[in-house]
Amino acid sequence: CGGRAHIAPSGGAILHRVGVVRRSNIPDRSRTQDGSREFSLSRRCGWPNPKGKERPAIMSGRVAPQRRVPRLLLQGLVLALGCLQQSLPLAAPTPLPARSPPPSVHHVINLSNGIEALADLRAAGVAADRVGVMRLQSSHCEAQAFDKILRELDHGLLLRLALGEHVCVYDVGSRASQWPDGNRWVPRAIWWGLEWVKYVLNDVWGLEPAADRILLRGYNVDDLFRRQLFKLPKDTRKRLKYYRPYLATEHLRLFGAFRKGGTALDGNKEAYREILHYEFGISPDASRLPEIGSLDDKLQLAPGPAPQPTSGGDEAQHEAAGLACHAWWEEDLEFVRRHVVGDFELYNPYNYAGIGRGRIKSRAPNPPS
Repeated sequence: CGGRAHIAPSGGAILHRVGVVRRSNIPDRSRTQDGSREFSLSRRCGWPNPKGKERPAIMSGRVAPQRRVPRLLLQGLVLALGCLQQSLPLAAPTPLPARSPPPSVHHVINLSNGIEALADLRAAGVAADRVGVMRLQSSHCEAQAFDKILRELDHGLLLRLALGEHVCVYDVGSRASQWPDGNRWVPRAIWWGLEWVKYVLNDVWGLEPAADRILLRGYNVDDLFRRQLFKLPKDTRKRLKYYRPYLATEHLRLFGAFRKGGTALDGNKEAYREILHYEFGISPDASRLPEIGSLDDKLQLAPGPAPQPTSGGDEAQHEAAGLACHAWWEEDLEFVRRHVVGDFELYNPYNYAGIGRGRIKSRAPNPPS
């Protein structure tokens, strides 16, 4: 850039030096004596000229004048396009799909042992879009890695819980622990991990808990969870707090389901891969599916002590243990229990309030009625 360029009115481009003159680079225009246009690029580029002398022209040329499309031609094109549009058949407008009623329960498999529930979900006719995946590791529960459990929560799961959906997490245990009702294989991710998740979400989102205390196998862990809640890093709390503006519920509807007999495939990645490939249509060969058996059958264990049912159901057991649960919890529990698939059983943490130290009275001045 720089120098002076001379443009004749007759049009045409003549370059005295190698270069291109753009119309956008023409800041000043004036008429010369012969009627041509003259412009300078030195001011555009900001080249200094301390002596006030004219710089020699290093670039000049002639630019052809602009040519406009005749108005009659434009009108003819518009008329032709209008006729063509009228001759084409118009497609019927597609009506908006009707809003379907909210689904009942969202089923979530907990990797990896929860993969065994996929066959039961398919047999029960559960749609694929009603099945989710999460990973709540039992090893984190054993190590009491409170922060890691919350960091690995799935965002889709958190959003569904914030919107008030019923969510049921399926898992299969592999380590025996005796329970009063004869169960041995309740996964730690269910009876420990989910209870910690519910406690934190109720506090961060400002929701009403289901009962007046937090029980892990009948032991009151309210003090332990409260101390760990205060120790949570700021970024973890911020991650959970993000969903609070989207809340559409006053209660958290998160439940867990387990299989009584346990799993004989714990740690068998190849077996779980075959199940996943078959259920998702990657490998249609059903002959490669592993046999899903229980540890009770594999180890030939005698059945545990028979449970002693209490007249009146879960609510009577809670009252006998001095535990006050809200009515909405009992209703949600029965609602989700009707949608649990296969031979899985819904876990109710408050059924074991009479063991351990579950009888400790709550410090709340006014327990919920």
